[in-house]
Amino acid sequence: MKRQLEEEKTAYTYANTPIGKLLLIAQENSVVGIYTVLSQCCPAIEAPWEHDDRRACFQTLQQQLSDYCAGKRVAFTVDHPLLEGTPLQKDVWQQLFTIPYGEQISYKALAERTSYPKAIRAVASAVGKNRLLLVLPCHRVRRGDGTPVGFAAGLPIKQQLVDLEHRFRT
Repeated sequence: MKRQLEEEKTAYTYANTPIGKLLLIAQENSVVGIYTVLSQCCPAIEAPWEHDDRRACFQTLQQQLSDYCAGKRVAFTVDHPLLEGTPLQKDVWQQLFTIPYGEQISYKALAERTSYPKAIRAVASAVGKNRLLLVLPCHRVRRGDGTPVGFAAGLPIKQQLVDLEHRFRT
C-alpha cells in the first residue's frame, strides 16, 4: 500500500468518533484508507501527503461515520476503489459486504462464501489486511466459537462496534 499511496496525490484528514480518532486517507475523490490512529497498522503521514478537510469524500465519510455511530446507518456508500490485492483477498473483501449489519459470522463461514472454502487462515489474513475500517465490516467476523479475535484496531474497538450494531439492529 505504501508504494501505491506514494505514486498518487494523497490527502488525509482525521475524524473524531465514539470508537476513537480515525485517520482518513484519499486519492482523487476516493477513500483508500480508514485507520484508528492508535492501531499498529495506521500508516505514518509522509510528504507529499497533504492535509485536506474539505475534500468531498471526507465530508461524506464523516457524515456517514456520524450516522453509523448514532445507529442511523447500516452501510457505507462512500466512493472507494476496489482495493488492490490477490484474487483471494479481493474475493474475501467482496464477501465482507454481504455480512448483514448486526450479525457476525466465523472465519470458516466467510471462507465458505469465497472461491477458497478451505483456506480459512488465508481468509483470516485477508480480513486483517482490510484498509477500509467499517466500510468493509471486518469487525463482523469472529472465531468459530464466537470469540472476537484478530482486529487491527484492537479487540476493545471490535467489541464496541459489535455492541453498537447489536444495540441499533432493527
